[in-house]
Amino acid sequence: MVDQTTGNSTPADTPSGAAVGLTVFAGTVMIMVGVFQAIQGVVALFNDTFYVVGQKWTFSFDITEVARNLRKHKQLCESTTVTFIPEGRPAAKANAVVRRVEIVEQ
Repeated sequence: MVDQTTGNSTPADTPSGAAVGLTVFAGTVMIMVGVFQAIQGVVALFNDTFYVVGQKWTFSFDITEVARNLRKHKQLCESTTVTFIPEGRPAAKANAVVRRVEIVEQ
């Protein structure tokens, strides 16, 4: 509050040292993180091989044991069809595409 007679502020208006320190610290951290992210963005723009997604797939299934059991019980024919059935309903703008399917016998 401001003293009406002198115009000086009272101690209730002055923020504590801890509040000022934490505010300065949080602001500094936010600026540093922003600078680091800006640097990463510039690197990604000028060097398109720096951030590359490897051959990791969204879904990976090992059906080796299933195939062995089916073959053992003579339930696996020569031309086998694999069907992917999603659970639930895809989003309206979903563009579901199966890029590559490999069935490798080892």
